[in-house]
Amino acid sequence: SPLDLHLSFNNTNLSILQPFVKNILSDVTGVINGDLTVRGKIIDPIVTGGITMSNGGCKVNYLNTRYTVNSNQIVFTEKGIFFKNITLIDEHKKTAVITGALRYNEKRRLMLDIEGVLSNFKLLNTKGDESESFYGTAIGTGKFYVSGFLDNLYIKSEITTNKGTKIYIPVKFYHALNRSISEDASPKLPEPVSHSDVRRQNTHQDAAILNVPRTTLQQRHRPPAPALPQVGF
Repeated sequence: SPLDLHLSFNNTNLSILQPFVKNILSDVTGVINGDLTVRGKIIDPIVTGGITMSNGGCKVNYLNTRYTVNSNQIVFTEKGIFFKNITLIDEHKKTAVITGALRYNEKRRLMLDIEGVLSNFKLLNTKGDESESFYGTAIGTGKFYVSGFLDNLYIKSEITTNKGTKIYIPVKFYHALNRSISEDASPKLPEPVSHSDVRRQNTHQDAAILNVPRTTLQQRHRPPAPALPQVGF
């Protein structure tokens, strides 16, 4: 039979989501308030309503960064999930402001449609590991835009790296990556700061240390997507 549910949230702890996002996020905190209605088929439910998140926070496992989130409303409609001016705050109180949506296409498949503005924001804080192709600290200012399906994303970023950014690439990955970039006729990676191209790290792993230049970076993974539509509430 079709779904017809009404869900009310009253200071519901966001930690209930932890089992569902444990591979992506950890240490999820905060509460939500609001009401949602769930109708339609079990395999394709239609969710409408709105929730407000307060005192939110989480650690992004892949980046090893923890962010807190300002109080903000998330709106659910038959066309998708919408949010506006959600502010992420890093450990140094620097911010990233994100606006956008997860929109359904005509086949009810979710597509990302998100833009953000960073201000001296910590994007990466990882330690060395033999299996990692890069690690280190990345701090950036600028803007980005992401659209498309999760398995076919278009990403455009105009990010300037800030003071404190230092990326390490294990030598076995550094030379292979530079060869790949050269074959693609793209600019090479910055030269390592050490004259020997290698420094011995505390992890006892040989790594090229890159002093990432404070210049604008752009990434395009497929033809440009249309401009981000205004998010309506």
